[in-house]
Amino acid sequence: MIAVYIAITIILVAFLISQSMNKIQKVSSKSICVICDDVFDESTVIEEDSLSFCKEHYQLYKNSIWFIAESCECSPGNEEASVVLFNKKISNFKQGTLGFLRSSYKESNGQIITTLDYYQKKSPTE
Repeated sequence: MIAVYIAITIILVAFLISQSMNKIQKVSSKSICVICDDVFDESTVIEEDSLSFCKEHYQLYKNSIWFIAESCECSPGNEEASVVLFNKKISNFKQGTLGFLRSSYKESNGQIITTLDYYQKKSPTE
């Protein structure tokens, strides 16, 4: 009787695991283009230099010169500068100035400090 119970339990657990795997496979992974901030299926996004791009902006990224227009450092409890920089990127994109944000991290006195660099596309006249 115990062997039947164990066999049924194993079959039930295997069934539940297979159902969970099917659900996971059905959920499409998404990524965000660092330039336009639109969401795309991960299968259509191109990764380069640890950044995600849609097809349109990947070509622009590869064929353009980028410079750091502004940087800020933030830490837990001091995120305001990063929010301001993100809003500036969004506002500039709406006005036709393309750019993206790249973050890097360091530890200082036991605290994680995030440096956020705002890269802009160099215009042909610069």
